[in-house]
Amino acid sequence: MKASNVATFFLVVYLLLAPQGLARGDDAQGQPRDWQGDNGGLRYRAAPGSDFQVPHRNRLNLISGEILVEATGSGVVSCPVAEVYVKRRSVVLFVARQGTMRCQVLWDAGIGSVTIICHKHRVKLGPGDEALVTDHDPDYREIMMSDDIGRRRIKVHNLVEGKAITTAEFSLLQALERDPLLYDVFHSSNPHDKSLLENILKTAAVLDMVTAGHGYYSNKTGY
Repeated sequence: MKASNVATFFLVVYLLLAPQGLARGDDAQGQPRDWQGDNGGLRYRAAPGSDFQVPHRNRLNLISGEILVEATGSGVVSCPVAEVYVKRRSVVLFVARQGTMRCQVLWDAGIGSVTIICHKHRVKLGPGDEALVTDHDPDYREIMMSDDIGRRRIKVHNLVEGKAITTAEFSLLQALERDPLLYDVFHSSNPHDKSLLENILKTAAVLDMVTAGHGYYSNKTGY
């Protein structure tokens, strides 16, 4: 099956499933804020209750909460446990909690567009990749996050001072269905949001073909 046909198949399945209440997006408290930020920098959309600062259009400091970032220019997202460098045309979801930061790449323009730096340790991520940075050795409940999003190829990288970076592949389609912020954003009627959704679905279709040998995604709290 051609990539374009696979992408169409995923799009049809997604649109059929979403209205039936299968998504975690129904649990969101209130509507997410509209897109903010300037073109040429970091555009962002935050979940209610998120705590962050934007000292410059190319820098965002996330203290706690969840925020979706679209890089229209290169920039930096800083969290208490790590810094993440994002290049233009990257779409990345960040979740920060006490002592942890999770980064999920939804779409980008090329390999190595997203780089996490923690204690001089660098990890490059591509679409469908995530990294969990912790100031301690994480247990499997933290890694799986109890968000019903499937993961695979989980690997823990231990760093100095007890910190760790845990990398994994995650299901893009399940993230769109089950993360409250993503669900609300990508079920909007905004043409720009629909365009981003189409790019992510096409990416999911390609990944499904080229990484088929990596095995199934699992959302069980154990690995």
